[in-house]
Amino acid sequence: MLRGQQLFIHLGLLLAAFLLPVAILKLLFIIFSEFYTKGFMTGLGQALICILMIAVNVITMIMSSERIQDGKIKDVKKYILLVVFFSVFTQITLSLIIENPFIDPPTPHLF
Repeated sequence: MLRGQQLFIHLGLLLAAFLLPVAILKLLFIIFSEFYTKGFMTGLGQALICILMIAVNVITMIMSSERIQDGKIKDVKKYILLVVFFSVFTQITLSLIIENPFIDPPTPHLF
């Protein structure tokens, strides 16, 4: 594989590793916009899950690009789609478990 192709694969996978969790977070903010106007610090748990998923995706994508270059992965499209699917599924599931937008968040009682 040429050096330019290797660089293109690395940059593409790392860009996807950052953009995918942020896009999911923004989509959740748009879908459940009413939830984020109530309560105290709503959305913080989902933002932390987004940061966690970025770290996991970066590690996964770096390992994937090395395996692609070594020729250990034969069907690259299928492998990358599988990784993306599990990343999206994991982030959405964790976000909904950590902060359930289907119930009203508790409001702080300061006084």
